[in-house]
Parts: sequence; C-alpha cells; structure tokens
Amino acid sequence: STTSAPGLVVYGSIRSSTGNAVEDVTVFRSYAAYPGAQVAVTDKSGYYQSDFYAIPGDEMITVWAERSGMVFQPPTCSWRHYYGYEMKECNFIAGPGRSYYLPILSKSPR
Repeated sequence: STTSAPGLVVYGSIRSSTGNAVEDVTVFRSYAAYPGAQVAVTDKSGYYQSDFYAIPGDEMITVWAERSGMVFQPPTCSWRHYYGYEMKECNFIAGPGRSYYLPILSKSPR
C-alpha cells in the first residue's frame, strides 16, 4: 500500500499576515540533486496537499511557495527526509511582493 512505501506527502496552509486564506499559490518541491517541480496549488481555504512522491532513500527536501506579486515567510521549508513514509507540514505567511534591483555580482566571460 502507498502508506508504507518510502516517500513523501507535503501539505499545509498559506495565509496572509492578517490570517486570511490565500488561494492560487503554487507550491514547489525540490530534492538536493533535482530541480524544483510544482506539487500543489492552494484552494479557497489556503490549503494544499501534494500527491505521494516515492523517495528511495535519504534526501534533502526544499519546499517553497510562489504567486505573482507576493513574497512568503519563511522563504523555504527545508529538511532531511530519511528512508520511509513521511507526511510533512509546511505553512507559509504571504505578504505583498517588492521589486528588487540587484547589482550584477559576476559577469560571464566573453
């Protein structure tokens, strides 16, 4: 059965700083050696839950939320997943986004 297979389900809620649910936030997950992948989108109550993802061994997991014009605290939810089945809760607080103009720190050689 799925509940005993080694892997991960991520769930949680995304709220504004005043406690209101924030819907249509896309939640992503990445592993140490793999790029991020979309795993869920919040519903009207600000809740999300990913599908079950098989993970054959230990893995570093990072989860984050994205929605245009918003920033989230904490910026990421990261932990080490050990072999086995895990349900992990990652909650975020959404705030208005800001535009940052960062200087270019290094230029690629021409």
